[in-house]
Amino acid sequence: MATLLLAATASHADATVWTNFTNSNFITMSPGDTALTFTFDGKSAAFTDNMEIILSNSTQQFVVSNNAQVGSSVTVTGLTPDNVYGLELIDTGTSQHWSSDPTKDGTTVGNVTFSSDLINGNGDSCNHANSNCAQAPHLAFTTNWSAFGLGGSAPGAPGSTYYGWEDLPLAGEVDDATVSGGIVTQIDTGDFGTGDYNDLVLQVSQSSGSHNPVPEPASLTILAAGLLGIGLIWQRHRGMLSCAKI
Repeated sequence: MATLLLAATASHADATVWTNFTNSNFITMSPGDTALTFTFDGKSAAFTDNMEIILSNSTQQFVVSNNAQVGSSVTVTGLTPDNVYGLELIDTGTSQHWSSDPTKDGTTVGNVTFSSDLINGNGDSCNHANSNCAQAPHLAFTTNWSAFGLGGSAPGAPGSTYYGWEDLPLAGEVDDATVSGGIVTQIDTGDFGTGDYNDLVLQVSQSSGSHNPVPEPASLTILAAGLLGIGLIWQRHRGMLSCAKI
């Protein structure tokens, strides 16, 4: 999974700079892990955004809306270890679909048409034929909580990774972009209010998905003793009832 960092530049306080992008996929499951837990951390968005995970059979499963209560978590189980899963965002205000997979840019997959957001060195939209044209990613991640501009203390432990979506087009909305070899290294979005990646911010964790741990031997002993005690009390109670009837 690509490493993506958000930071301010010394030359322009409003610039957003990446060392890399969320590239062809979202997340690769670790060996033995079969579940992903998504925790919603906040938003700054006018529209409602619904996020979905794409399962192995290409079906879409709703995960969370940016209208959820901050701190709420959703766990998706039944995933396959070592498999790669992607995320999609649906902006209900514009009906635009964004994907964590840039290869879907401008294509129709499973009757869903994904918005095109290819950008050139002048910050304008462009097509695939342009050799100096790159996908402007709409899912970013960073360990710097303050990069999203949502205020407050970081909701996760130190070093936590936060994912954030941008639900508005970047191509054609910026006036200063640097594209080199098909990689966008800078987009200046300060005058347009896009590129802050805070329309739906979340944390993601992997697990084995086991929610019913096997009782330890000591716990089983206590349980057995308790059941035995209940049985003795019941036998004594029955004996008292028998004497009362004589």
